[in-house]
Amino acid sequence: MKTYILIIERGADGHCDAYFPDVPGCTTAGSSLEEVVSNAATALEGHLDGDVAPDARSLAAILADAEICEFLDGTELFAPVLYHAESIASI
Repeated sequence: MKTYILIIERGADGHCDAYFPDVPGCTTAGSSLEEVVSNAATALEGHLDGDVAPDARSLAAILADAEICEFLDGTELFAPVLYHAESIASI
């Protein structure tokens, strides 16, 4: 089981877009924070289905990554999402 960090960007209208920096290309969205977190687990499962899951970093390691931080403006939210090949869940 791995825990991936979801980076959530919320617009002024409350709509949220999110991505997993450790799973390139895996994105999701929702009309609320609750919806985007719920959708994230499904997006992760669909993206990794049948593939080897990449290593998951801690939030501290992600925030220490200069390539990621150059795109963050301080308004993002972060959520852990558990991934297990047989089952997934958002925390």
